[in-house]
Amino acid sequence: MQPEAIDFPTQSSSPAPSRAAAAAPGLRRAQRDPSWVRWLLTAIALGAVLLIVGLPIVFVFVEALAEGPAAYLENLFGDADTRQSMLLTLTVVPIALGANVLFGLAAAWSISRFQFRGRAILTSLIDLPFSVSPVVAGLMFVLIFGLQGYLGPLLRRDGYSIMPIVTSLPLSLIRLEGLGQRYPSQLSGGQRQRVALARALAARPRVLWLDEPFGALDAKVRQELRQWLQRLHEEIQVTSVFVTHDQEEAFEVADRVVVMNHGRIEQVGSPSEVFEHPANAFVMDFLGNVNVFQGRVEQGKAVVSGLELPAAEYAHLEAQPAAVYVRPHELQLERAQSTNSLAARVIHVNPTGARTKIELRALGSDQLINAELSAEPFAELGIQSGDTVHVSPRRVRVFAPEYSI
Repeated sequence: MQPEAIDFPTQSSSPAPSRAAAAAPGLRRAQRDPSWVRWLLTAIALGAVLLIVGLPIVFVFVEALAEGPAAYLENLFGDADTRQSMLLTLTVVPIALGANVLFGLAAAWSISRFQFRGRAILTSLIDLPFSVSPVVAGLMFVLIFGLQGYLGPLLRRDGYSIMPIVTSLPLSLIRLEGLGQRYPSQLSGGQRQRVALARALAARPRVLWLDEPFGALDAKVRQELRQWLQRLHEEIQVTSVFVTHDQEEAFEVADRVVVMNHGRIEQVGSPSEVFEHPANAFVMDFLGNVNVFQGRVEQGKAVVSGLELPAAEYAHLEAQPAAVYVRPHELQLERAQSTNSLAARVIHVNPTGARTKIELRALGSDQLINAELSAEPFAELGIQSGDTVHVSPRRVRVFAPEYSI
């Protein structure tokens, strides 16, 4: 007998070819699609990206460069607020980028390696910024509703305007009606200061700090802005701290004045109180142009350049050196000599409108004296350079060293 051949069953790998066979029809269908279909779908996808991202970016750059690259760069780097915004952006970007990279790596590692509750929510949160970009949304908003956008002319025709809520201060409040479309380089110094102040007020602060806000402007613009700022405070009722070295500014805009010297408060009071009753020599000298005469004080009298002047606040003080302060407008000039008057020669006459400034030199001591006369007394006296007149103080303030009122 010949032995029979026995076939032993072996492990079959038939499932793999079955899966390959099942996937093959779909792959063959994709390969059989006409090339124009694939190109059409690719063009639609690229067109959508161009419409949503590319077109708004092009529109923004066209508007920004409408007046040429030079004007764009001047507005970009010439404005202090713009430079500060760019610096803030460059500071925040590295921090945000590093945080996003760390979060992305940790999230990707967790999602790929583990199954846990909330995995789908985490994946959705990661995908959300790619589906709704704030930058794209903002660009589309400008493209559709901007003044030069698709619907801008229709909105402007019917008198509608769309603006961020933070810029709720109308241009009429800062006296810039009709200038909303101008670039910073097209505004005057005073207008730029008002815009900067409006930006600060848009956040509705409880206290507004103004540190030398008008320091770089000419006198006429400073005067106009002081008056405007005073009216603005009456309208919006916000507390402000106005730091200045110009006493005229302080007295015009403030309800309460604080005079400081090297970080120390010398006097606090209303403008009239501080001006009329200075606490010490520093305050008196700081509050404007004054004439200072060195003399002595004793028993309620100040003696300076042969003149005896009342100083009742020093009635019980023994004889000691003192300084007598007289403001220019508190000096009286006469042709004839009178009691307690000082002879002086006129050096220079400077008419400044309603008041005339006169510079004199005392004949006995060669001390310079500054006086101010209103138009009528000056016309009556007919003072000219080289004339000799007699000067007498109408009001004096006396300060002895190491002695305060």
